[in-house]
Amino acid sequence: AKKTTSSRFLLLVVLLCLRKALIIMGFKVDVVAQEANLRTVTSLGEPKTMWEAFARLSAVPRPSGKEEDIRGFVRSVAEKKKLAFKEDAFGNVLIKVPGKGGPAVLIQGHLDMVTEKNSDVHHDFEEQGIQLAVQDGFLRSAKKTTLGADNGIGVATALALLEEPAFDHPPLELLFTLDEERGLVGARNLDSEGLGITARTLLNLDTEEWASIYCGCSGGGDSVFQYGVEREESSSSSSSLLKYYKVVVKGCTGGHSGVDIHRNRCNAIEALAGVCQVLLGEKGAKLVSLTGGDKRNAIPREAEAVVAVVENGDLGPFVAHYFETAVKPKFADTDPLAAVAVTEVVPNGSGPPPPPLTAECGAKLLGLLAKDITRGVVKFSEAIPGLVETSSNLASIKANDGGYEIVCSTRSSVTSELERVRDDLAAAVQSAGGKVTVRSEPYTGWNPNLHSKVLNLTKQKYASIVGVEPEIKAIHAGLECGLLIAKIAPDLDCVSFGPTIFDAHTPDERLQIDTVKPFFDLVKLVLNDLCD
Repeated sequence: AKKTTSSRFLLLVVLLCLRKALIIMGFKVDVVAQEANLRTVTSLGEPKTMWEAFARLSAVPRPSGKEEDIRGFVRSVAEKKKLAFKEDAFGNVLIKVPGKGGPAVLIQGHLDMVTEKNSDVHHDFEEQGIQLAVQDGFLRSAKKTTLGADNGIGVATALALLEEPAFDHPPLELLFTLDEERGLVGARNLDSEGLGITARTLLNLDTEEWASIYCGCSGGGDSVFQYGVEREESSSSSSSLLKYYKVVVKGCTGGHSGVDIHRNRCNAIEALAGVCQVLLGEKGAKLVSLTGGDKRNAIPREAEAVVAVVENGDLGPFVAHYFETAVKPKFADTDPLAAVAVTEVVPNGSGPPPPPLTAECGAKLLGLLAKDITRGVVKFSEAIPGLVETSSNLASIKANDGGYEIVCSTRSSVTSELERVRDDLAAAVQSAGGKVTVRSEPYTGWNPNLHSKVLNLTKQKYASIVGVEPEIKAIHAGLECGLLIAKIAPDLDCVSFGPTIFDAHTPDERLQIDTVKPFFDLVKLVLNDLCD
């Protein structure tokens, strides 16, 4: 027993020393997660190089906009292999890999990940890595957090090619962009000339359906609104009679605001606003606060409000009955775990909640969130059956000094439609008394080219692995291909593919393990064929 205890203590000391050494090298590594991850992936078989790369990468913190550590990790790989690399002013990284012959091929993925977790999960994405777990044929986070396979698998694949036993490939340019998840920010700021990008063929490894190869994507843009609020006088004669209740909508599936927008999933902000409207109308309640959502590209899973009522009695049964009969039936198949909870807010040492919003202000805010702000699918494509052409996501509402900040993310493959929806959003908010504070420059979509050389080569090699042809699709999400075409060259020939990932951008994100090896084999076969 003493020997076992000593061994564990020695291992802990070694891990702590290793962590210090890695920090000195310029980036943080969650060494506990790394060691656990390396053990976990040993059971997954081939491709061993890719699984090991993903295990190590997952132990490095990489929230969007805070990619210093993962950039250091990538640089360290290049330095270890004695490969030339550059970073542009924004921080995008390019590694050049010599090849046997032929024109260079660009392989691209983004370094950041969406950092979503359930409210009862304690995890610091800026300091901790993701610990991996295998369950029922899937790889997922051991905690209830996002996994980061979007787009960690693409990055790990590119790095794993450096460790593969010799195979013929053309010169490679491995491009790792930053801050993709908050609006393709790294690609928008790419300095392709400064990085020395010469390739005119691109493999983007950032889609999530193994049975499909993608040849186009939507464009998009964000809108940020400020809604100022008016509150009742705190000295109101009825204020001392008010009882305060917290109402929380939780358990919603959420999902990617583009890929999952057509799945009729419950938007927690919209649902909660509807509940509060009923409380104002039937129980004489007053709205005190409402917040919810987090990431601009995720369908909100949780939202909470505080309401005040004068009457005695518990609001819980009334709210539960309304939610079960009026809200849940709309999402019975898509959000079976959506739930509502009501608790009385008991004043503590910090005092009671702030005074309620005035009746007019509260009603207008709830009207915006429950109905007037466009959300969900606006229009399906007439050219490609089942493809969403235009959509908008009510992403978040957060309190600030001036009232509330409301964020909406809009997507479309038709620029005029994108801007029309954003015009409608602005008009709705302004009509209710709010204002536009940010209307981001829209990012470029990627127009499908069914005659693309690399698309048809990838399609052929896929069929040789699987035995059937893949489905050729465009995606209702913002891949970086459109921006890379604009930044690098108008004749950049692109294709995008990847293994199967379910529920990206949510704590239920999971990677289908048996799609990873054929995906990795496809990358190698395509590169081999592009080699002269």
